[in-house]
Amino acid sequence: MNLGNYSENRDGQLLDLMSGDDNLAFAEIYQRYKGVLFVNAYKMLGDYEEAKDVLRELFTILWTKRNEVVLKTTLSAY
Repeated sequence: MNLGNYSENRDGQLLDLMSGDDNLAFAEIYQRYKGVLFVNAYKMLGDYEEAKDVLRELFTILWTKRNEVVLKTTLSAY
């Protein structure tokens, strides 16, 4: 596991770090997925502000439930 450069870690490794309250691992997950998630939310909702709100809520829940997330495939599939 590469602790120095989070961008080199796989999703599962980042989730393990995040479950240990690692804010930088969470920030890396956010950077990786915020764009594609926003695009999908915007396509579904058709409203920019609503899509931003959904994304904000999603990542808030991910951080709040960071100790409960079980990765069975990949984070992008989750």
